[in-house]
This record gives sequence, C-alpha cells and structure tokens, in this order.
Amino acid sequence: MRGNGYLWNRYNTVTQTIGALTINTTGTISPYPGYTFNCTTLTITAGTLDCTNMSAAITCSSTVTYTAGTLTLDSGTLNCTTFTVNGPAFTMNGGTLNPSVSFVLTSGSFTYGGTANLNNTVLPLFTHTAGTVTLNKSMSLGSAGASGTYTFTAGTLTLTEGSVLTCSIFSST
Repeated sequence: MRGNGYLWNRYNTVTQTIGALTINTTGTISPYPGYTFNCTTLTITAGTLDCTNMSAAITCSSTVTYTAGTLTLDSGTLNCTTFTVNGPAFTMNGGTLNPSVSFVLTSGSFTYGGTANLNNTVLPLFTHTAGTVTLNKSMSLGSAGASGTYTFTAGTLTLTEGSVLTCSIFSST
C-alpha cells in the first residue's frame, strides 16, 4: 500500500480477508476507527502504520514482519501468529500486540512499557537473536499450565528497576 489512507473493510458485517499486505509508503496508513482489518500477512517496509486513538484492529492469519518505517499501536490491536522485528526500533508503550506463537527480535530494538499489552501475558515464545530488548514494565511468558520460553542468543536484555521477566524456560547461548 502506498500513500496515505485507511485500511477499511467497507462491509464490516461480512468478514473479508485480503492476502499479503505490504506497507511501503512515504505516508501514513491507519486502520479505520472501530473496525478490524483482516489479511494473511503484513510486512512494514517504509512509512507509518499508525493505530493511535483508533480503537481498531488488524488481524493477520499468519505473520507480521516489521523491517523499517514506524509502527504505533497506542490504542490499537495487532493479532498474528508470529511478530518479527528485523531492523527498526520498536517502542511499545500502549496498545495490544497478540502474537499467538512467538515474538522474534532479529535486529533493532524493542522497548516495552506504559500500558502496552503483549499477548495478555500468555505469549509462548520470545526469541531474541540480536539487538536490544528493554523492559520498562514486567513481562510474563506462558500461562497457567503452559510454559513460556525466552530464548536469548545475542544482544542486550535490560530490565529496568522494578520490572520482572517471568518465564518457565530462559535459554541463553
């Protein structure tokens, strides 16, 4: 998608899903306020995907890959199976990100704080292969009866004062 505009399911009473969506623009794209936009995959390569004050959601039946540009979730919701940050700095201080399988940081940075919600504390797997993760609030992986794993291969993991990382398995090489 290029330019500025809204992602909008024009006939929201009928669930419609598009295939792969790529945000590659110099502009700003926003989900239409109050609606859910459905796609199979989402890739953000340039521009801004802005979910600020929208009370809107994007649901991907598969992966979201964030390689460049700006992603702002402040009050929006992003649902997917795997969320990958590969390059940019992603600061999440609000909104909801629901990867049902894993969150992957391959390069860049991820800062978690404020009122942000990462999979309602039931994220099964967080993979950190490079880059910097900063937790400005506590983060729990897994849920009652299910293990959560933080795999730390390389990079920097910073827990600010008072924040706690809770997981069943912490794996580091």
